[in-house]
Amino acid sequence: MLLYLLQHGESEEKEKDPNRPLTQKGRNDIQSLKKYLGSWEMPIIYHSGKLRAEQTAQIIAGSDSILAKENLAPNDSINAIFKEIEYFKKDLMIVGHLPFLSRLVSFLLIKDESHEIVKFTPGTLACLKKQSKNWVILLVKSPL
Repeated sequence: MLLYLLQHGESEEKEKDPNRPLTQKGRNDIQSLKKYLGSWEMPIIYHSGKLRAEQTAQIIAGSDSILAKENLAPNDSINAIFKEIEYFKKDLMIVGHLPFLSRLVSFLLIKDESHEIVKFTPGTLACLKKQSKNWVILLVKSPL
């Protein structure tokens, strides 16, 4: 199983727009990431339901295979999604936020969510692979 963890693209400041849609740079970064990925078998994509995460997922996948999922907000516990992905058989992408994604990567790799193993910035993608009972990092791609 491959697990793709993608921080949403750059978004507007809360003061400018409380819904925080993607900026043009954010859109461009995610479109570049989609080009980088090329033609690949689209995994199921979960997003937090926040506009910036949904827009990021839509750029990556179009409207296919994306699902708003509870418990993926910035400060949510990783427990619910951890339990789900431990038994997941298909590839999965989670489009989300910090510090949630950072805590999830850390927990999957070293069973301690307090370490920053991947430096996420808006538009950063980390790909992990489950090998028997352990997870390993295959790729980290950040916007230029």
